[in-house]
Amino acid sequence: MITSKLKDIFDNGICPFEDIRPTDPQYSEIYGKIEEEEKYFIQKMSPDDARRFEEFESLFPQAEALFHYDCFAYGFRLGMHLMAEMFADEK
Repeated sequence: MITSKLKDIFDNGICPFEDIRPTDPQYSEIYGKIEEEEKYFIQKMSPDDARRFEEFESLFPQAEALFHYDCFAYGFRLGMHLMAEMFADEK
């Protein structure tokens, strides 16, 4: 099945999203603001709330990894469909 092969490729080191580095200066600015706000709120929280907040935050990378896999698989399938159409039109 092609989907399992795509997942194998994706999980074993071909991770296109890891090579993407945002170049827009706003990205760094926004990310810096996010970090500042996180620190602010963690300092205001009780130790238990801060621990729970950090656990909550750890869920985002997990969700992003699943989303990035779906983006990778979609892009791969789209590329294959475009290539198939290109070859089908050549007669």
